[in-house]
Amino acid sequence: MNIPRSPLIIPAISLLLMSGCVTAPPKSEYTALAQAGSDYAVAVDKVLTAAGAAHVDATSWSLVQVKDMAGVVSAEKYSTLAEKEKKLLMTMRQLKESTQLLADYFAQLELLSSADAPGETKDAVGHLVDSMNKLADEVHVASPELFKALPQLAKIAVSTRIDAALQRELTARQTLIRTQMLLHEQLLKEVGENLASSLTTEAALRDELLVRKPLLSEKPLDSPEDWVAKRRTAMLLAEESKDVKDASKAAEEMRLAFEQLLTGKDVENRIRALVGRIRNILTAIHAVNS
Repeated sequence: MNIPRSPLIIPAISLLLMSGCVTAPPKSEYTALAQAGSDYAVAVDKVLTAAGAAHVDATSWSLVQVKDMAGVVSAEKYSTLAEKEKKLLMTMRQLKESTQLLADYFAQLELLSSADAPGETKDAVGHLVDSMNKLADEVHVASPELFKALPQLAKIAVSTRIDAALQRELTARQTLIRTQMLLHEQLLKEVGENLASSLTTEAALRDELLVRKPLLSEKPLDSPEDWVAKRRTAMLLAEESKDVKDASKAAEEMRLAFEQLLTGKDVENRIRALVGRIRNILTAIHAVNS
């Protein structure tokens, strides 16, 4: 599947880490987290775009198999598969939006960590939080079981090293932000499980209809090179679900880095792990599309 690619700039965060700026409290830590959040949003968007395309393909192949075996596909069968598909795609859309809102929030925290932060920063944070709450309500209506699975979060005492305005913001919003990131972990895990199932189904159907059927037929292959390419696709398809699992781990690393930042601890190692995770995701997505 071909997915539009947009360049991801990771060197900026890498330079921060190598120069040691991340360890100098407090602004540089928020700069690092803001850049990592932006990179994370881009990586998750790419993963979910790939996952959505793979799921649609898998549904289509299921319908092709029904048509091949029965000669006809019932309207009920088509509607059932299409509705399930739409629900998952909606979840992916909501997750993309939520990820971008978090990235924007971390960017505003960076501004708020400045002594000369503009007055409109607080208003921008308020608008972002309103959008997060609205989107969370949508997700809750669509998938109430996800919220039931979220653990209760204990309040973290925000470090007194942090600037007073920023300290008030983090104290007030920390539960919302940490809950959003826990929700990301759960949603990405669910998407990953769906994707793994979809890709397994698609790989089996491709193998049956495009590989085994023409190979075992008495008729010669129309194009041996084309058959080899189709078999390769079928055999390697299931590997794509690993990208979503890596994205779920990246969400966890983001949450842990944020929680560590609240306590005033050095987040360098956490952000290093996150950047490495993002690099792995993008390398894997590039390999799938090349």
